[in-house]
Amino acid sequence: MITYAAFDALKKFKIPEIHSAEIKGCGCGDILRGIKAPQGCPLFKKTMYPNDPIGPCMVFFGRHLLHSLQILLTEVIKVKVSVVKNVLAANDRIAAGQQRTVR
Repeated sequence: MITYAAFDALKKFKIPEIHSAEIKGCGCGDILRGIKAPQGCPLFKKTMYPNDPIGPCMVFFGRHLLHSLQILLTEVIKVKVSVVKNVLAANDRIAAGQQRTVR
């Protein structure tokens, strides 16, 4: 019979006990269950901010904002690259003596 006791990290390593406490006025439970948006937390922008989170919902909200920003920047870069390619192609056509009408 195989037992996994040898792989039990709590037995193998000296991990201190973690105590958690409910934060008075925090709406993280409802936010993590999808009942409220992070902005619906009573503490949002009063005592906690995405860059200084108190509860897990603000950590999630901050990462969500970062992910949204990464997507936006990726799209902006794609557009800029497309514009640069079009300008270079237009310059090449002009240099070759070909005119193209802009639509």
